[in-house]
Amino acid sequence: MSMLDQDSQIPAGEQWTGSPAQYRSLSYDVGNMRKTRTSQARLVTMILSMGLSSTFILPIIYFAPQIPTMLLFEYVNFPGGGWYVQTAIVCVPAAIMYMLLVLVELIFLKSMVLGRVVEYSYRTISVYFYLKWFVYRLMDISLVVLQPVYATLYVVPFLRCLGVKVGHGAEVSTARGINFELTEIGERSFVADRVTIGNAEVRNNIVTQRRTQLYKRAFLGNGAMVPQGTELASNTLVGVLPIAPDTPLMEGQSYFGSPTVIMPARQCRAVNRSEQVLFSPPLKLRALRLLIEGLRIFLPLFAIPFTFIPIILKWILIGCYHQAEWPLWSLNIWKSKPVTSVFETLSPFCLDMLTGTPFITWFFRAMGVQIGHHTRLLSSDITEYDMVSIGDEAVLNRHAGPQTHLFEGRIMKVARVDIEDRGYMKA
Repeated sequence: MSMLDQDSQIPAGEQWTGSPAQYRSLSYDVGNMRKTRTSQARLVTMILSMGLSSTFILPIIYFAPQIPTMLLFEYVNFPGGGWYVQTAIVCVPAAIMYMLLVLVELIFLKSMVLGRVVEYSYRTISVYFYLKWFVYRLMDISLVVLQPVYATLYVVPFLRCLGVKVGHGAEVSTARGINFELTEIGERSFVADRVTIGNAEVRNNIVTQRRTQLYKRAFLGNGAMVPQGTELASNTLVGVLPIAPDTPLMEGQSYFGSPTVIMPARQCRAVNRSEQVLFSPPLKLRALRLLIEGLRIFLPLFAIPFTFIPIILKWILIGCYHQAEWPLWSLNIWKSKPVTSVFETLSPFCLDMLTGTPFITWFFRAMGVQIGHHTRLLSSDITEYDMVSIGDEAVLNRHAGPQTHLFEGRIMKVARVDIEDRGYMKA
């Protein structure tokens, strides 16, 4: 996780890392890429293959599961019911069918195209690289289409079918770069939103993929980067937007930042929670969560045409957010997640197009965000809306987001973020 500031320059042959980026070491393999370059014919073949796949094959795969669901509306008829009644009834099984078909399609194509992933090195211009690229584009599609499935109990069997080793009681959100059979997530581990875990390493036109392992009760915070080959010991914590350290963590240690810094102390819990609401829920809590998350998965499919749906849901299910600490297995989290899920599903289709305009501020004010005059929002990454205050003439740049919640030790901590007048959040 490195951030290179504007007007910065990195001299040839140097490695810079960190946020902000700083000199780390000299690169001793400068010029080796020229020695390992492939022929022009192989390069052109790869470019054409990727271009044709992106233009023709991937769109077909994306739209294929929609065909049977659309046929339901054509062939299923209810005597005596009007068009609106029939559509309202059919859309429920159509949404369920669509999600299931996408899941089956991704599992089948990964198995047929890529097969089992093993520790291996291969060239960037090769058949295997193309196959890996193709399957990863399918997984990118899954992060959009199946976005409501992630961070639910239903994502674990899906990942297991793809070859990922997921231990009992593990929680996985929208993780990227998962290297299938080379990724192992231990029992009761927690992988938060937008984590990149086990991405292959590319150097001198050679791709190397190695095993990545999280041991029991390891925790990865939002946006964490875990390079392949990393082993995180039991009860370790890697905070928000860091990179896992080069040296192995000792059991129970916590790190944050890039480059990583050991966390001297962690906030004590306001209330000691029982194991039942953190790691070992009773059957009735599991059943209730499965029901609520099942509704959360399919509800966003009906919300896309209606920008006001997230607003209604938020005020019905949550009301106002307040500073709080919620255990993982609690109704408060499960009520909050459907609101976030519908909002995040709606964003790519509508809200992202409103960023930078006055309309996005109207929407967030309706959600409970306190926004001043002449405020410019170039990002829609806001959650726990009542906990955010943005002053007059403040600016949120692209990809910036007030972090109003944090999972730590399976406790969701909600607190305020205040941006005062003429405050400025960089991208």
